[in-house]
Amino acid sequence: MTNGATRNTKRITASLERSIVLEPTKKIQTGLLAIALGFGSAAFSLGGATTFGTDALAQTPAASAVLGVNSNAPSYPALVRSQELLLKARRSLMSRDVVAAERYVREAQALNAQYGAASDRPEYVLPLVDQYKRAESAARAQGMTESVKRELAKSYLEQAEGLRRCQDLDAAENLVAEARKLDVVFDAATIERKMDVASVQRRVADDRLALAAPSSQAPLTGLSEATKRQVASAQETLRQARVLAANGQAERAEQTVRALQAQGIPESAFAGGDSPAQFLRDVAAARSNSSIRQVQATVPGVSSGESAGYLYVQEAENALAQADKETALANYRDALRYSAELDAATVRKINAEIARLTAPTATPEVVATATGIDLTQPGDALQNEIAAFIAKQNQVRETAPKEAVADLKQLKAEIEASSMELALKAHFAHALDVAIADSEAFLAANGSRIAVQQQNANVDAFVAQKRAAELERQARLADDVEKFNDLLEEGRYDEAIVLAEKCADYSGNDAIAVQMMNQAKYKKQIAFNNRIRDEKADTFLKVLGDVEEAAVVDVSDQNPLVFNAERWNVAKNRKSLTASSTRSEADMEILRKLETPVTLPFDQPTPLDVVVDFIRKNAEINIMVDEAALAEAGITSDMAIPTNFTNLKLKNYLKHSLTPLGLSYIVEDEVLTITGKNK
Repeated sequence: MTNGATRNTKRITASLERSIVLEPTKKIQTGLLAIALGFGSAAFSLGGATTFGTDALAQTPAASAVLGVNSNAPSYPALVRSQELLLKARRSLMSRDVVAAERYVREAQALNAQYGAASDRPEYVLPLVDQYKRAESAARAQGMTESVKRELAKSYLEQAEGLRRCQDLDAAENLVAEARKLDVVFDAATIERKMDVASVQRRVADDRLALAAPSSQAPLTGLSEATKRQVASAQETLRQARVLAANGQAERAEQTVRALQAQGIPESAFAGGDSPAQFLRDVAAARSNSSIRQVQATVPGVSSGESAGYLYVQEAENALAQADKETALANYRDALRYSAELDAATVRKINAEIARLTAPTATPEVVATATGIDLTQPGDALQNEIAAFIAKQNQVRETAPKEAVADLKQLKAEIEASSMELALKAHFAHALDVAIADSEAFLAANGSRIAVQQQNANVDAFVAQKRAAELERQARLADDVEKFNDLLEEGRYDEAIVLAEKCADYSGNDAIAVQMMNQAKYKKQIAFNNRIRDEKADTFLKVLGDVEEAAVVDVSDQNPLVFNAERWNVAKNRKSLTASSTRSEADMEILRKLETPVTLPFDQPTPLDVVVDFIRKNAEINIMVDEAALAEAGITSDMAIPTNFTNLKLKNYLKHSLTPLGLSYIVEDEVLTITGKNK
């Protein structure tokens, strides 16, 4: 599609929208196409035509393509009707008729139309209605507080953005003006989304610039063929530049046209059509209409593009690049007229460039101060920089009034301590006294609000810090998980367990760390089980081999089996494995009594012979002490043994009491004998 067709399409859309403003219920198809063109991201060719009947226009393949629905489809009438209702809803909301706006949106919802990718939708408009209702309700309940004004301003700007996309620039500008009257400070998120007053106004101005383009097809008569080709190429470049401007890239478009202007094509060659000079005039007019001084919620200052001063600085730098010092100096001096809207660094740069251009051989010595202002510079430059400093502090006091007052007092102290003329010193001191008084009065009137804002900022900072810490923790955990997986693959399970414990410590037993711990232990146990299984298999095979090998006996007539009488006697005299079956009934009775629980009536360790007497009498057991064995162990029968056991089987009591002394007992020949452990 050609750029000329794009501009013609936008003109047609603007014309159609104006007719809809005057008569919104007339020609449904016209409104449908206007909305589609306003919301569609891709323009389309209209076959070179400049005028259409409204009914025919709605039925063109181009319109159906933008809406994403075939005009012959059964759902097409519902889509057309829904677009008309949604347009009415936007108009009603613009005129503060919330009830009608909501009714139109609900009616559009009830149609259940099949929407295309570029169609307006109820879910686009309904949030605007709800947002305005909330803001209006809050205004009635709380009055026009800062937060209420901010919500209203956001609502106006959201509505303006939707109408801008429909190419209703007049209505959009009216809503932007309403938002500007509220004079609110937008938060950083709104500014980043480009939904503040300046950003929306700039987009409206860029759209108006694109729609205001004159006819680019100038009659190329009376020119040489080379000049005609040059003019035709320039007109194509201008068409592309206006497309860029319409898409919000006005600066890039301006750079392109300035490069075109440098080719030196005379203005008369364009014969009243679009020309570089005309384009630059349109840019200047659009920016003049949209130059809004935006108060930022954060410092260090006004961003580039908010003041005409920045444009003059850019023009000066371009002139310097072309070695045109005279034009550069004039632009720098024009920029100083907007010093209150420029940041301090830019003002200092402007003053330095002016000083360099007016006296290139003399470089003034810059005296560093705490406020960063060179108090030795000429009076005019110093006046501008101090004015910019005061303007900047007026912005700073919106969020940090105490710091603003302190900086103003610091500058006043530096001026009083300087060696400047007394008249200048008194002049600047008076200006600073007024600024300090204003800031202190502002602090007294708005201290509580600013304190609340500061508290909110502190909470936001805390939340951001916590979020950053959480992200750092998650990143660290992700790295450790990679290391953990490597350790598992290498079979280093103990190291993996240690790493999992460390992750659990710094992550507060995060589920991932707990899973790492369980997985490492499970893998270690599996490895252990596999090792034992393999060892058991190896041992089993080895034993089988031993059994098989035992079947090989080297006995023959040459090597007869020899009977070992000594080993036979040892084997014959071994005690039976079931020795209890050969015990006497008296021994068995003693063994049964050893199973009886006993509690000794002693509160402290008691001599062994006393304990033996107690057991003999109360358990009715034949019990004696092997004095020789005790003597061999270095123990006497009057040595105290512990007695603080309760309801303990007698055999266990004897075990716990005698074992620490290196003693034991045996039941043999109807007597329980306390003897040495090796007896």
